[in-house]
Amino acid sequence: MTGLMDRIVCSALEAGADPTNPDLIGVFGVGVVALVLEWIDGDPCRAVRLPNGWREALRRRSREMLAWVDAREDVNLDTVRLILSQLDIAEVFPDGRLATALAHHLPRFGLSPPGDVIGLAAVALRAALRAESQDGAALGAACLDTIYHAAMNSRLPDDAWRDLSGLLPQASWWQEWDRCERLKTAVVDKFRSEEWPASALVAVTKDDTLFCEIVAGLRDSRSGRRILDAAVHSGATGARRELILSD
Repeated sequence: MTGLMDRIVCSALEAGADPTNPDLIGVFGVGVVALVLEWIDGDPCRAVRLPNGWREALRRRSREMLAWVDAREDVNLDTVRLILSQLDIAEVFPDGRLATALAHHLPRFGLSPPGDVIGLAAVALRAALRAESQDGAALGAACLDTIYHAAMNSRLPDDAWRDLSGLLPQASWWQEWDRCERLKTAVVDKFRSEEWPASALVAVTKDDTLFCEIVAGLRDSRSGRRILDAAVHSGATGARRELILSD
């Protein structure tokens, strides 16, 4: 019966059939999400052509999509984009696989990811900034560089910025326009307040320049210097340890 169901699902996908009720894919049983994603990944063009009914059906199964993409190293970039654009962050966080999947797949889009991928990263960063835990810090580290560089290159969508900016510290009136500065200050504040653990500091960004600026921001306060000291004692190594220890 499973083989028959698989053939029915694949035939419906090949025919472009669009589910009028996205929840109806449940009648195909356990594993239907993985089957759909495997079909999509077999041809990069399929991700672009997928009807809205199937997209909504996948969005309602965000945990299953996350489990599928997290378990694979060699997923087509178009498939990754589809999954990321449909993921419901509120449903899947704080599942640690979200940070793992984003950390692995977001860098694959390079310095100019599509707008929908940037939007997903912005939603993920919002969730990270709300969290007071190691999970929040890990998620923040997975998406910070994408958002920071999008802001630096004036590619952060205005609606994503509006949703995100309410969680960022207010800046002086002459710096309010500087999105990068506000993002950096938000990260510094998360560590200073100890809402994110000091042990997560070294891995919060892969950008050495941004890391230097975050460290400089922490040095400006006693609470920040305490975090830097804790980061060194929590196992920081190499060039970043030396940077933290330098004056």
